[in-house]
Amino acid sequence: MASASPTFCSCNLPVVMKETGPSHSTPGRRFQACQRGKKGPPYNGCGYFKWQDEAPTPAVASVAGQGWPSTLEAVFAAMCEESRRTNQLLEQWLQKQ
Repeated sequence: MASASPTFCSCNLPVVMKETGPSHSTPGRRFQACQRGKKGPPYNGCGYFKWQDEAPTPAVASVAGQGWPSTLEAVFAAMCEESRRTNQLLEQWLQKQ
């Protein structure tokens, strides 16, 4: 299986894969960034930045913010609650139709 070709930033350098730290609102979230970092001194990078995944939903992010990796049960519970709320809103909308 062929590997994907590397992504280059405006500095013409391959981007690096990084991960948000434990104090971030979504710890452990992966992203690509310029090797040199942010624009301007002291980094002198181009500031390239791209998340590797989609943003978590608010319910999942609130659980993840409690310490990542959180338990699977907590993430599952948050997803179920969000699904329940979505179903309620859909039912309300259908009743108005």
